[in-house]
Amino acid sequence: MNIIKDTQTINNLKKKYKLSFCPKYKYYDGDAYTNTKGETLPMYFSLGAKIYQLKYVDGCFNPFLIDVTNVINKKISEAQSRSFMGKNQIDKDRANNYAEYLLSLFN
Repeated sequence: MNIIKDTQTINNLKKKYKLSFCPKYKYYDGDAYTNTKGETLPMYFSLGAKIYQLKYVDGCFNPFLIDVTNVINKKISEAQSRSFMGKNQIDKDRANNYAEYLLSLFN
């Protein structure tokens, strides 16, 4: 789990998703479910080729921004490999649908 404290990344995500972060400790200090404009927050945030998520860390009441690109890419590749290893066409279709769903979260 890689906590993002890079000011440039945080500022770009602030502008793109209308978020607010603590300037000193870099945790998300807005509402847990909506951004500053009252819009519902997505589960994942994409910026370029990277994927981020707000995650609570032990001992802190506010979530930090973490990089989950490797985790998501691993899930997508596992789903795609299951589609090749499926015993029948139904298993292959399910695995393909899951992989497409994961990819659609970021487009």
